[in-house]
Amino acid sequence: IGHSQGAIIVALAHPTHSRVLLLAPPVDSSFESFIATPGWSRPGSVLDVAGKSRLARSDGSITEVSSDFWEEFKDVDAGRLYQQIADDNEAAIIFAGADQVLGHQEAPQGLVNNSVPEADHDFSGAARTVLLNTIQRYI
Repeated sequence: IGHSQGAIIVALAHPTHSRVLLLAPPVDSSFESFIATPGWSRPGSVLDVAGKSRLARSDGSITEVSSDFWEEFKDVDAGRLYQQIADDNEAAIIFAGADQVLGHQEAPQGLVNNSVPEADHDFSGAARTVLLNTIQRYI
């Protein structure tokens, strides 16, 4: 299971003969989508793709991002990676229906997908139970 950018990490690891669930993953132009997320405008956040970036998260934590990450991330084609992982695995995407971070997205062609209608990006509140029930159906 990979959530948000963690879905890209799972896809890059490319397990085989597994069940893979990607939760609220970035699909289209991952780099552009990520640098446009609301967290970068939060007090304490600094976006510097040539240096060290600091992302102030909604839970109060800070994520530091190096320029090396940005260089590699610019070339990531998440949709293609998800299609590749689906070739060798039982793979599905579960979207957050009210994703305030990534907005509405479409699954790459041929990928099984589902949506938790009122879920925010973190599947918080009542959406968490719906997400867990949806996950159980896949596993």
